[in-house]
Amino acid sequence: MASPLPRPPWRQGQLDGLCGLYAAINALAYMLAPVVTVDRRWAARLFKQGLAHVAEHVPLTTAVRDGIDPEPWVAMVMHLAEHVAAKLDVPIIVTQPFAGNAKVGRDEWLDLARTTLEAGDALLLLLAGEHRHYTMAARLTPRLLGLHDSSGLQHLQLSATGMASSKRRHRIQAEWTIVLTLGQHRVRERPG
Repeated sequence: MASPLPRPPWRQGQLDGLCGLYAAINALAYMLAPVVTVDRRWAARLFKQGLAHVAEHVPLTTAVRDGIDPEPWVAMVMHLAEHVAAKLDVPIIVTQPFAGNAKVGRDEWLDLARTTLEAGDALLLLLAGEHRHYTMAARLTPRLLGLHDSSGLQHLQLSATGMASSKRRHRIQAEWTIVLTLGQHRVRERPG
């Protein structure tokens, strides 16, 4: 059974392209909700940690203005997950189920989304088409993919959603899908 969303998503500013960083923080907060609350102070420290990691790989002005390409985004998500795992002494498993496979079918991706969300794991995705946007999936119904999103995007109509090569309004780039899973844990200290 999926966990309830811990809080409204952390929101990005109107002039920045840091949706990938916000998606990672929102996903970690969601996944960790059964263990610890990600409050504003902790989210701000994760933001700083993520931004420092991005700056090592992409000029910061480029990242803020134009966003983060998928490879550095995946590296940043992994870095934040490792950082949190070390601070809390909890195993966080980061997987890219379709890495290198841009030809994943819609039904296959939706099956993964359903399984992931039912398990209470966090599902991050990259949208193309109308959006070039990183976000977190929160629920799946026969008609909608619900989002926990930093820009206020609440859901995608499945009838208007396809995969990267489709002509649909919303296009999921499956090879950049990330699943965050919380393993067996015992909290050691507050994150920082």
